[in-house]
Amino acid sequence: MNRTPLVFLGIFFTLAFSWTGLVLTNQISYGALRPFVDEGDNKAFPESLSGVAAQGKLVYEDLGCIVCHTQQVRRPGFGTDDKRHWGDRQSVARDYVREARPLIGSSRLGPDLRNVGARQNR
Repeated sequence: MNRTPLVFLGIFFTLAFSWTGLVLTNQISYGALRPFVDEGDNKAFPESLSGVAAQGKLVYEDLGCIVCHTQQVRRPGFGTDDKRHWGDRQSVARDYVREARPLIGSSRLGPDLRNVGARQNR
């Protein structure tokens, strides 16, 4: 008997349910994130990018900095981000809620650029 259609449907439904479980459930949970509002200070976190930071993001995109630099800080004990003082805490999904297209990065050849303004000596 020819069972090719049955095998094809089985593979198709397996991949469809896997995709639903991995992609759609994360989109539903993370897609509903909103900025956190601190009632004491009446400030929202994360804050919107200021004019200079927004210009820096455009430069980051235009020059292709995403190839060598990241914009995410790893948790303490996972890499050397805390020893290099690249951030006080790890990056979380809520850090990117105000960004239409998060530019996290693809490799760590250069230093992390997420909080570079806070790390510079003034």
